[in-house]
Amino acid sequence: MIEFGKSLRAARETKGLTISQLAESTHILSQIVEGLENEDFSKIVAPIYGRGFIKLYCEAVGLEPQPFIEQFMA
Repeated sequence: MIEFGKSLRAARETKGLTISQLAESTHILSQIVEGLENEDFSKIVAPIYGRGFIKLYCEAVGLEPQPFIEQFMA
């Protein structure tokens, strides 16, 4: 099992992106980006949105989105 939030944060930091930069490039609210990294999904109103946010985030930082989506949906 992947360390969901830590893996996302590490990939973002490896790319040299701030939360604001990632939010701007993916058009995801900064609060959602922070929530994903902290594994706090309370601001995501529906699972379908969560899947999309995770896909965009992973693509922006060079991660394969499917394992993250599967863990989110579980």
